[in-house]
Amino acid sequence: MSEVKVMKPGWRRVKFGDVVKLSKARSKDPMADGIERYVGLEHLEPGDLRIRRWGNVADGVTFTSIFKPGQVLFGKRRAYQRKVAVADFSGVCSGDIYVLETKDAQVLLPELLPFICQTDAFFDHAVATSAGSLSPRTNWTSLADFEFPLAPINEQKRLVDLLTATEQATEALENARNDAQTLLRSLSMDQFSKDGDTPQNLSTHYSVVSGQVDPKDSNYSDLPLIAPNHIESGTGRITGIESASQQAAISGKYLFDKGAVIYSKIRPNLVKAAIAPCRGLCSADMYALITKESLRNEYLLEILLSEHFTQFAVSGSMRTGIPKLNREHLAQYKCVVPDLEKQDEYLSRVRAIRDVEANLSQRRNAARKLKDQIISGGMGV
Repeated sequence: MSEVKVMKPGWRRVKFGDVVKLSKARSKDPMADGIERYVGLEHLEPGDLRIRRWGNVADGVTFTSIFKPGQVLFGKRRAYQRKVAVADFSGVCSGDIYVLETKDAQVLLPELLPFICQTDAFFDHAVATSAGSLSPRTNWTSLADFEFPLAPINEQKRLVDLLTATEQATEALENARNDAQTLLRSLSMDQFSKDGDTPQNLSTHYSVVSGQVDPKDSNYSDLPLIAPNHIESGTGRITGIESASQQAAISGKYLFDKGAVIYSKIRPNLVKAAIAPCRGLCSADMYALITKESLRNEYLLEILLSEHFTQFAVSGSMRTGIPKLNREHLAQYKCVVPDLEKQDEYLSRVRAIRDVEANLSQRRNAARKLKDQIISGGMGV
């Protein structure tokens, strides 16, 4: 049974299509019509309401859907990517982008529309109504049926002010987070790409777990099984843990102890590596690395996450099908491995930056959640 939500006085539930319309404006020849810019899905960034990139119509484009300043662009293909933006210039856009506007500004403020399109509920509806396996798309008929709570027009103005302030705070936090990531990349490049010291084979400082176990065996079936999809790209974070039995694993897996460094050998450009938080299993698509006394496991992780190592890994994984870093190429990687004291000094700086980045991420996510609560009437504002 679904939970019945009580709305605040004056609020009412409406269908998206009753207050929003899909623009039908088209241009057969954008260049002749004086249109200079075009926007494709690749130009929209998830979670960012601003359009920061675009293409030039003069370079050639087949797009015909016209958009104008103030209209909302919503990516209907792969809606799970959460691409919504507000146009601040005129142009044409991809057929995979809906151009939306309010039907009556006295019923729904145009400034409120993009925030509605950013809510979890709207995206959940768009994803649930998408069809197609490779490139799922939602459709206007389905989006028009989406229901949401709408505040009275006088309260909408106050909500827009609150949401705009929250959006600005979110953007500031995101910019600060990007600055922290840039600093971390710079620190990593300086550490692992520096000249002067004699590089050595990194493989002499760790061993690779070999020999597989049966994940169906009762000794291993309840252990966590880590696969590439459980690791976040470029951060060293594990995003979720499930046991081998929960994943219905049947093929052989590698057994590792807490503290092992897990690295995804497939698609090395995705930069997926993490330190095992407990004893567990990993798929055959991963290496489980055990550091020797001369190397901190955290330092090894930072090496694997570095651009210097990633360039090396990608250069040796070119092949047809899925790119894969084989063990022979991995063993050829060389870098400077400082003594433990210097490793600890570097890790201390890295931890400080990562702590700041994690804090900024949490605050940014909280700000995004607050926007969702404001628009749904879940806050006493």
